[in-house]
Amino acid sequence: MGCNNSTQVEAPGNKFQFMNENYAIMHGLLEDYGKSASNLYMKDLYLYSDGINVYTSSHSISLNGSGNGLHFEMYTTQRHGLAPGKYCINKDLAFSENTCKASAVNLGLDYDEHQCAAIHEMKSGEINVSRDNSIYTIQVNAICQNGKQLSGFYQGPLEYFDVTSKK
Repeated sequence: MGCNNSTQVEAPGNKFQFMNENYAIMHGLLEDYGKSASNLYMKDLYLYSDGINVYTSSHSISLNGSGNGLHFEMYTTQRHGLAPGKYCINKDLAFSENTCKASAVNLGLDYDEHQCAAIHEMKSGEINVSRDNSIYTIQVNAICQNGKQLSGFYQGPLEYFDVTSKK
């Protein structure tokens, strides 16, 4: 599965499906790392289940608890938030607008014990992002390194954390 012109519509519900299992997505977090050498803004997007807690202070972010989630390292031209559009998942692509260089399915995350039962890297696919004020709609269709398909849908706010202002 590559980045193509077709759009697959997911059934409503904040969840992702992987290896014939459904996993709830209850929260979204967007970390902003500022401009990269390619003059694009690097963002880490996390979509995760209940049980994982995010704590921010004036200079740091920390997570605790356990659950499941998706992680995407994305590049956009938009300074704050994510620009709407289609993002191609491909770690081999040159840094360019609307690309995702690293992405993974994280199952059995345990931040308190600093471990994860299973990490599955995504090798290809796309992430479709739209936004209405503070509400994002994110649809994911990808193939993981193990050949298994991942589909996901999240609609809701993204907690925003500007890492560049904390240095």
